[in-house]
Amino acid sequence: MRSLYWAIAGAALGTAYVLLAGLLNIKIIGSRDGAVFDLNNELVSITEPRIPGLAMFAAALLSGLVFYVIVVGFAKRAVLARVSAATGFVVVALTLVVWSFTITSDAAPYAASSVGIALGWEGWLQEGGASPAVHLVIVLALGGALRALWSARSKEGGPGQMSERVHQD
Repeated sequence: MRSLYWAIAGAALGTAYVLLAGLLNIKIIGSRDGAVFDLNNELVSITEPRIPGLAMFAAALLSGLVFYVIVVGFAKRAVLARVSAATGFVVVALTLVVWSFTITSDAAPYAASSVGIALGWEGWLQEGGASPAVHLVIVLALGGALRALWSARSKEGGPGQMSERVHQD
């Protein structure tokens, strides 16, 4: 039953990560183009184009932190907890990535901003799902889950034989 909780936690982390990555991506796009967007992705004002150093650093830090939590942070946990959290993360994040490609700014239920980004959380999803950083973290999380399974099986002498530690959280 605890593995379900870890999977739900991984899924929540995946959702938050994709949406936050999208929000940061919109801020980066706006800074480069000299636009200021509100949290609803609507153009608020025009400024001088600039290098979005802080937003780029925040995006990189977010990706690194999510990778650390989902792969490195769970290293001391039981294999089932590691695999459950990573699987929950991968399934939800990958689902959101696929969903993001179906969202078009003109077909969004609540219309679109003047710059072609869907409004609100759908725009965050649209941009977060298209982010290569999100795709990379999904692949790394999947690799972490497979590595945990592989190491558990190799410690026990082969496939199909897992110890009691695998099932403890």
